[in-house]
Amino acid sequence: MLKNFFPSGVLKEEVVTSLSNGLDWNAADNTMYYIDTDAKNLYKFAYSKEDGTLSGKEVLIDYSQDAELGFPDGMCVDSMGRLWVASFSGQGVTCWDPSTKKRLMTLKIPGAKRITSCCFGGPNYEWMFVTSAVYGASEEELATNPNSGALFVVKDLGAKGAPAHKFKLQ
Repeated sequence: MLKNFFPSGVLKEEVVTSLSNGLDWNAADNTMYYIDTDAKNLYKFAYSKEDGTLSGKEVLIDYSQDAELGFPDGMCVDSMGRLWVASFSGQGVTCWDPSTKKRLMTLKIPGAKRITSCCFGGPNYEWMFVTSAVYGASEEELATNPNSGALFVVKDLGAKGAPAHKFKLQ
């Protein structure tokens, strides 16, 4: 269940989901991106900063169209508005242009298959931090993916993040 927690303290159920994961907004704060991992979808919503409501749910990227992508998991948005999505069972992070729905690149993570999330940090938000999981991996998978469960730092990516969106509870 995707729930909307308003600054006034009101909690409203917005969307029924199966496994909630990545969540971020565009720089203008008028579009919210949301991942439902089990549905294998990255959704786009119109977002009202004034009253916090969502509308216009749209499947932006359907991961079921390409088995190599795995499952969409954590996500972040860079300073150019591109979406970076961790691909659980996909061995990497994919970068998408939300206006064209095209995959721009795949950042392969060496020795880890279960990529769980990504975010920008470091000096000027120029480093990408990527997390991975070991939970549920077989001994065979761990033998071929010895970096499972590790935290990775990617430098010189050519992308830059932005400060986190702020929320003020009244």
